[in-house]
Amino acid sequence: MGARHPAEVERLQRRLDELESRVRSLRMSRRVLLDLLRRVHDHGRRRIQHLEAEVARLRARNRAYALRLWEQNRVLARLGAREAPVPGPGSSPEPAPGNGVPAGNGPYGSKEHP
Repeated sequence: MGARHPAEVERLQRRLDELESRVRSLRMSRRVLLDLLRRVHDHGRRRIQHLEAEVARLRARNRAYALRLWEQNRVLARLGAREAPVPGPGSSPEPAPGNGVPAGNGPYGSKEHP
């Protein structure tokens, strides 16, 4: 193996320097890409947590609303059952005599005595 010519050694040294610089640049690019990937992943995770919390809030509000509707329907059904039947044509809206309650006496006393 013969001695290398000084010009070739210099060319190889420049090539070596160039490749080392490229390796440093690639390492830096790799770090930047990994950092970006971590940031995107963290952002996505936070977004998912936010959406899950929003779903939980909406479900709770929906449940409360459904319970309110259920209770209102229950009250309306109870009130509807308490209502007296609507008098038909030709019938008197006054209670029939002899229903066990003397005239003028109700839950608030007689008409003459408040």
